[in-house]
Amino acid sequence: MESSAIKQDVYQVDMNDAVSARELDWVQACIDAANKDDYFSVFRSSWPFRRVIEGTPETGGIWNLRRLLKEPKFLKALPLIQTSDTIGLPLNMIDFTAPSFGEKDNLITHSLSPTTIRYANNALNCLAIFGEDILNGEVEVHEIGSGYGGECKAFNDFAVTLSGSGLKEKWHIYDLPSSRGIIERFLSRFNYSASFDELNSYVPKKGSNSLVISNGAFSEMRGSLLTAYFDSVIATSKFGYFITNFETHSAPHGGWTTSEFIKRLRACGKTDVVVLPTTEYLGYFDKQAKSQLIVFGHTNVRKDSTTLKDIIKIHLISVMIEIISTLKRSFIRSQNRLDKC
Repeated sequence: MESSAIKQDVYQVDMNDAVSARELDWVQACIDAANKDDYFSVFRSSWPFRRVIEGTPETGGIWNLRRLLKEPKFLKALPLIQTSDTIGLPLNMIDFTAPSFGEKDNLITHSLSPTTIRYANNALNCLAIFGEDILNGEVEVHEIGSGYGGECKAFNDFAVTLSGSGLKEKWHIYDLPSSRGIIERFLSRFNYSASFDELNSYVPKKGSNSLVISNGAFSEMRGSLLTAYFDSVIATSKFGYFITNFETHSAPHGGWTTSEFIKRLRACGKTDVVVLPTTEYLGYFDKQAKSQLIVFGHTNVRKDSTTLKDIIKIHLISVMIEIISTLKRSFIRSQNRLDKC
């Protein structure tokens, strides 16, 4: 007679199969940000964080903002979202005016970093693609690679705005042990928290009412780590949202390609998996970087409405920003020379 016990598989997981685990300055920067007050106050402007997380260009932020400012949910959550950038001294802040929620004539000036805008955009994408119930506290959310917790914070901001409560232990984070301290410290500043999970073993849960997201991290892995995350977190989730770069960060190092990832998703029952238009959901610069947006379990998706006019506008803005930055650098150099005289 066959046993009714659920099979439990145990993986020999090597966390060094994550690209970031091999970047020792990144690992040390996370540890320092968690434990040193002086570094925590400026960590987002430090080189390791700028390289790994805070690299979204200003023009990328502006591209996303033009979409977000049309969304009532974003305007309602904006007072909470903007608090993200009071921590860590992020660079390249974007100033803009937006009406207060429900008050079109009451314009307020705000300032957001391109990275925080990106996180807010991902949260709104998920709400649009999967429905508002994903943030009502009933759905488990699994985040593969959490950086310093900025995306978790943005999703919680929307959850509080829409349902009145944060996600707490419903938000599960999978990351390097060295990242846990900075994530907890950042989230605690806003009275948010999350559950930290490991991949040493798992019990599969068929039809789990959960959402799995990864903003680049999963597609930067290789080896046993890919298989462990896929089998234990991705295959068992009902919804999936992945920004990927398999061809540049995984496949060249013995990992997967985009087509292999999609093939595996379909083989485990995710037959509705689709690659969404990057410029419509992310940004033109994500398209230039050849990033992909792959989702499954969607209830509503839209086609690319980007026009040539949109692309020309963003290029002009990019040129203007570069000219202004060059003039600023030139002015600073001239002032330094005068000070030495």
